[in-house]
Amino acid sequence: MSNKRSSLLWSIEKEGSVSYIFGTMHVRDYRVHSFVDLVSPYIDKCQAFATEFHLNEMATIGSTGYQYFPDGKIMADYLPPAKYAKVASMINKSFQIDVTQLGRLLPLLIINMISESILINSENMPLDSVLWQYADKEQKELFGLESISDQFRIMSSIPIPYQLQSIVAIAKNPKSFRTKLKRMIDLYEKQDVDMLYKFSKRSLGKQRKLMLYDRNKKMVDRISDEVMVGKSAFCAVGAAHLSGKYGLLALLKKKGFIVKPIFFKQ
Repeated sequence: MSNKRSSLLWSIEKEGSVSYIFGTMHVRDYRVHSFVDLVSPYIDKCQAFATEFHLNEMATIGSTGYQYFPDGKIMADYLPPAKYAKVASMINKSFQIDVTQLGRLLPLLIINMISESILINSENMPLDSVLWQYADKEQKELFGLESISDQFRIMSSIPIPYQLQSIVAIAKNPKSFRTKLKRMIDLYEKQDVDMLYKFSKRSLGKQRKLMLYDRNKKMVDRISDEVMVGKSAFCAVGAAHLSGKYGLLALLKKKGFIVKPIFFKQ
């Protein structure tokens, strides 16, 4: 995909019925939210709206345990005392997040908190939640392409050593993590879904099959077999899921959809 063809919004057409797929980021940064007014008219055209999971489930799911270390353990149980103390100190110093007060929370969730601390949290809700609320207000039929329990299961399947390695790397080089996050926002503003995919694939390492490829297949099956059956739909998914050989756009093409970018100026 060349830069001239880069877009976050794509039409997906089959048998004369046109739907849309849009790449989001789950952040409250105004630079990402600048797309809300641009995509709202396309939501208006559709009968259904879908995000990665049904956001109303969040209010009813309660505590699942998936977000915690197993067997009542905490991060300090997995790292040598001196190393744990250094990691906790560096994260507190760099991001004002006290790891020692977060109990059993998995490192990936702490990394999400670190990301939020870096971004400009100027909006009340993440982008996908804003679009969901808009679609709900417009009385669209609402879908989740995965369930909340699916997402929690995936999170708990990510090996703890991998999660620990990730948070240790951030503690060692917080400047590099800030730079990577800024790079992702820059790519998003440029609507460069190809580079966003490559960037995410590289950062996920051996977890890319679990976090990207397997989920993409499941989401495409849900889009084609349920969400878009007899109706037009607007699907909002993480932008990193769009591009690549095993991305949503390629998989939709394999299922017989005509996939085209939609260009708009900000």
